[in-house]
Amino acid sequence: MSAGGVFKIICNDGKADRMILATQLLNSRIKDIMVARKAAGKADFTPTLVDIERTHILYVNAHFKPYAAIGFEYNKVKPQSGSPALGNSILFSIPQFGDFFYDMVFHITLPAVHGTQVQFPTVVELIDQGDSANPRKNPFLQFVRRALTGSNVVSNMTSQYGGKLFNGTSEDKQLHCAIKYDFVDPFGNIFEKDSSTGLPINQEGIRNFVRYCEYPGNFLLRNVAFDVNGNPLDSYNTFASVMFEKYWVTTNKRTGYNRLIGQQVPIQGQGGLLSSSVIDPEYQQNLGLLGNQISPFERTVNNFSPNLLSNVPGTPSVQHTGKTVWTYLDPSEPKDIVNPKTYSGGQTDVSQSLLFFNNGPQTPKPVQSPLEMWIKLNFWFNNNVNLAVPSVAIPFGQRYINITLADTQSNSNGNLLFEVAGAYLKVTTIYDADSPTTFSGTNFSPNTTEIKYYPWSSESSYLNSKTGETNIPGITFPELSVNQLVVRDAISAELYINNIFVNPEIHDIYIKRIGFSLIRVFRQQFSNINGSSLSDILLSQLKWPIEYMFIALQPNWNTNTTQNANSWRDWHRMTKQINANPSATLLHNHHTELPSATPITGSQTSDVSRTQHSVTGDKYWLSVPTVDSLSLTSHGISIFDNFPSAFYNAYMPYNFGTLCMTTPEDLGVLFINFALFPGNYQPSGHINISRARETYVNPVSVYVSNTNGKVNFIAVAIAINFLLISDGSAVLRYST
Repeated sequence: MSAGGVFKIICNDGKADRMILATQLLNSRIKDIMVARKAAGKADFTPTLVDIERTHILYVNAHFKPYAAIGFEYNKVKPQSGSPALGNSILFSIPQFGDFFYDMVFHITLPAVHGTQVQFPTVVELIDQGDSANPRKNPFLQFVRRALTGSNVVSNMTSQYGGKLFNGTSEDKQLHCAIKYDFVDPFGNIFEKDSSTGLPINQEGIRNFVRYCEYPGNFLLRNVAFDVNGNPLDSYNTFASVMFEKYWVTTNKRTGYNRLIGQQVPIQGQGGLLSSSVIDPEYQQNLGLLGNQISPFERTVNNFSPNLLSNVPGTPSVQHTGKTVWTYLDPSEPKDIVNPKTYSGGQTDVSQSLLFFNNGPQTPKPVQSPLEMWIKLNFWFNNNVNLAVPSVAIPFGQRYINITLADTQSNSNGNLLFEVAGAYLKVTTIYDADSPTTFSGTNFSPNTTEIKYYPWSSESSYLNSKTGETNIPGITFPELSVNQLVVRDAISAELYINNIFVNPEIHDIYIKRIGFSLIRVFRQQFSNINGSSLSDILLSQLKWPIEYMFIALQPNWNTNTTQNANSWRDWHRMTKQINANPSATLLHNHHTELPSATPITGSQTSDVSRTQHSVTGDKYWLSVPTVDSLSLTSHGISIFDNFPSAFYNAYMPYNFGTLCMTTPEDLGVLFINFALFPGNYQPSGHINISRARETYVNPVSVYVSNTNGKVNFIAVAIAINFLLISDGSAVLRYST
């Protein structure tokens, strides 16, 4: 066996190195310590590691201290009063269990829910729906006319599509279009109807689909309060939880947070195999292969002539036989990627696309399964064990957590549950014309079939479901009720409390020595404003030293459930959401549609052009900030000048805060910071609004000023206070 070599660290002794390493000082310290230990009569003159670490850091030495015995246990607490039902308040009494209480998580299970069942629409056969001069005013019909020749046009159109014929007067013999109605589910499947009852076969009726709002756990807790012996210590509402989610949930915790709060987590999938040609343009440029005869946007080696290839020294001969020759990349030979072997066919890379799917509570379903949520409370002692409340110093029966649950439905504050159309009216319109026809600004090619889907739900205003009237000739809809959701079982709710146990000696010391501790509590302000009250918003509801605060102007539209069908998505967003609907093609659909049309007698033969809209459609949304810039003044002194909103939204949280603070995805929430290290226990800056009562926020908003948009001003602040524990009670040191 060979022996290891001898290694020696060679240190540069430049000026900078002498300052950073201080090797001479280290050697001098070692000699001095050895002399001192010898003079003290020590048997071993070797310095200890502690002696060395007084002047130098040793990265290979670990430290620890003994700790006082400690243990913890979670205790499940049932509500002391209040029924666990939506819209109610639930009171939990914190039991005398353990020496301290620290973490708290609210566990709630919402039962399965589905929409109400309604009768299937009745369809009456109709033939004539108007003429060219007076077409029926119908949002589902497009009238395109052409002159007809031949007596069998009507029968051909009717038999070919099985639909209803909408023709003109007998005098002008003009065909408007043929329209076929079908009722389909959200997946494009046609409901088969019983001719005698008018109901779907094997079904008693139709139910709307159901979805939860985004982040239902945050929406559910409308208010959470903590008080001791009747003294309110802290409370926060839904928007404090919203701000916590936007700023304090880091990327590595996001998936777990979403699962706990009831927000669906995308499922990862993959697409089919793809074959992609691989060409190195630089290499082929050097070979002289990129000639002028090739399109600058698509250069394939099949365009090159063999004569050009043969002129390149050292290249293999290439036979052009018209066949595609594939040379797959060999992972063991990376040089093949930049040094292609086969020029006639290029090389090919095999890949798969990465796909994501959602199937959680926010995905509309016929029945939403029971939703279990674990909602962590956000009081000062819940997030820092150093601030655990000494339970031993406060008598039992005087510590309460009061949780107010949201209502099931609200017209202005958002809804927990939403119904989505479970049936759609599929309108297949067949236009026939020998030449392109323009109608209502739309140009239709010859023999065009257009397919559209219209949701049949209470949100569809053009169906006039609330009045029982309908705009579709020959179709009678049953009256739909708004958000009549059926909940099967009762709600279960409980509070899990982390209780900490310590040695009896520590227990006794805390009872005698506990005095006061610095804590952080929530202060909040909300008000509805419009263009006239936009500037100089007095922070009248805030008080105490404020370390930082979150400010937003949320459009009232975001929580308007009667008009905004997307309030399930918008309720927690602080920007105006603009819907975007990408154009859908037939290739991106999975529905089997009508066959190609047979040319009608008397018309020229032409291909059938079909435009199809997906049943539910692809969609995304663009965020439009409601705050363009903002300034903050106190007694006429500018604290923050009129800076763009991006400064507060992105730069401030990026530059300040601990590693636990994130930059929010929401462009509408602003972070106004007064501390050097927000999030740290040690205070590092504040503004005392209890003394500086004339503190104003001055937002500039084009959305409010130019569009007369109505918004809700939201301010959530973190304030410093002191907790005093004495005589079996706990109070805040400052109340004003």
